Amino acid sequence: MKSLLFLTRLSAVLLLAMGFVGCGSGNSGPTLYPVVGTVTYQGKPLAGARITFIPEKEGAIAIASSDSSGKFTMKSGADAGVASGPCKVTVALMDSSAGGGGLAIDMKPEDMQKLAMEGKLQSALQAQEKGSLLPAKYGKSDSTPLTLEVKKESNNFAIELTD
Repeated sequence: MKSLLFLTRLSAVLLLAMGFVGCGSGNSGPTLYPVVGTVTYQGKPLAGARITFIPEKEGAIAIASSDSSGKFTMKSGADAGVASGPCKVTVALMDSSAGGGGLAIDMKPEDMQKLAMEGKLQSALQAQEKGSLLPAKYGKSDSTPLTLEVKKESNNFAIELTD
């Protein structure tokens, strides 16, 4: 009986120790590459839009807000850049007077990933459609026609939205 208790405790300690191995302070995720660009709608710069890159393979969701000239710089959490590979791209622009709910323009990528893990991201994106100033297809990962390939170098994209 004592040996069974000992083995149970030893197993728990080993599992805990293995968990700490992955909790180092170093960046254990994929390498991020600079991603900048401009976003336009019907040929005009889109100011105040939220651009989201959702890697199809590995890596964190990256988010940016466009400035008055439509320029943006992507960030994955606190780090600049996006993991290499194909990414679904969503673009949202909210009418602040409509009160459509959804995702805050300054939402952190880790908060967005938490919503995704909880299965709530899609419903938040759908709630956002109510106050969207852009066609709905651009605001959701399952309907966006935008897919961009992030390469292992600097990436400068021109995202042109139409109706």
